[in-house]
Amino acid sequence: MPLPISNMSRKEEIVLRATELFRRQGFVATSLEDIASAIGIKREGIYHYFKDKSEILNAVIKPTSDALLRGLKRVMALPVSAEERLYLAVENHLNQFASHHREMEVIFRAVYAKARGNRSATLARTWSAYGELWTELIQAGINAGEFDASLDARLVSNAMLGSCNTLSTWYDPKGEITLPELVRTYCSVFAHGLCERRRDEDRKPDGISCA
Repeated sequence: MPLPISNMSRKEEIVLRATELFRRQGFVATSLEDIASAIGIKREGIYHYFKDKSEILNAVIKPTSDALLRGLKRVMALPVSAEERLYLAVENHLNQFASHHREMEVIFRAVYAKARGNRSATLARTWSAYGELWTELIQAGINAGEFDASLDARLVSNAMLGSCNTLSTWYDPKGEITLPELVRTYCSVFAHGLCERRRDEDRKPDGISCA
């Protein structure tokens, strides 16, 4: 039987073990029996805390999802340029990954990797609102003349979110690449692409720059 985790309630332990299993095996392939076995209890013991596996998934990903949305709302309220707002939005997203990489990987697999049918209405609204704010951010930059007016804001925001979310498939928070370096690189590619440009045209006198 697995050793109990000190200072952790049974409900918290269920969420922790489920997170590990969802990350390793995927939501669909993980059974309630798998979760119970990882804890060292019978399946029936889980029903004291959760009615089904989808409710456990909700408990795994809701706190991080809510934190992402709160952070982006704060960014959107700041009186800064579109480029600065883009940098801060990317930083908000990747900071959550660094702090909660297991949960973010589960979010990617559960929310984006064809498991949408398992999302609760609340989570669906959270992720819809988050995506809409990203689109609003890009559109505001277009309207301000800072971003390319020929681009579709929703398409751009979907591409950016896709890039940020797939981070969980390759990035190791304990590896050589630091989070600030990652944020700067992502933002630079998003804002300026890969093509060379005149540095004096892009240099900003104040504030945050993606370059």
